[in-house]
Amino acid sequence: MATLAELDPQDTRLHLKARKCINLIAPMSVPFPETLTAAGGTLVDLKAAGFLPLGRSTRDGVTFPRNISTEDQLSHGYLEPSDSDRTEDTTQISLTLQQPNARVLALFTGASLDAMQKTAAGDLWLPRAQIPADQDYRWVTIAETFDKTTGEPVYFGKAFPRVRVTEPGEQALTGEGWVEYPLTLTAYFDADAGTAVVDFIAGTGFRSASTALGYTAGA
Repeated sequence: MATLAELDPQDTRLHLKARKCINLIAPMSVPFPETLTAAGGTLVDLKAAGFLPLGRSTRDGVTFPRNISTEDQLSHGYLEPSDSDRTEDTTQISLTLQQPNARVLALFTGASLDAMQKTAAGDLWLPRAQIPADQDYRWVTIAETFDKTTGEPVYFGKAFPRVRVTEPGEQALTGEGWVEYPLTLTAYFDADAGTAVVDFIAGTGFRSASTALGYTAGA
């Protein structure tokens, strides 16, 4: 007879918590990464590849709401659906950024990254187009924690080959509170990447625990 411990050893490693998190974007001209770590498990240099950091965000962090809609086929004499078809599966990115760097203002205002240039007087002046052109970007969110047994880093998060701002949030200029830049973006399918969303766990901390957690080596 088997015991509960034999059926499920319940390895205590890799209870993930985003102790630190960064968000990066890149123009669509930058290739979408196929991996985030090098052979030794260290992060690849995404900045050298063309990804740009968005800076600090509020302590709410970043959330990824997922909306799934289905269409059921109902049959006479049965209380449950006979079949179901998924008609929508959309993932969004929601966060509030805090610093008006060029990337943040491009996302918040809808201007292109190329428009983030100062005037001859040294100011930033961004007139909004009457009908602005939507801008698509690559997006990577990387969170970091550490394996408490080995102390090795674990990187996890989501990567999106094509995202677009679909709802810039309300901004307030008041005597109380900080000026912030709330954003909601929607992920879209990208034909070159073959997906709309990539979930990942990487780093040496993951590699040392991955076999015990049921992951097998790829081809």
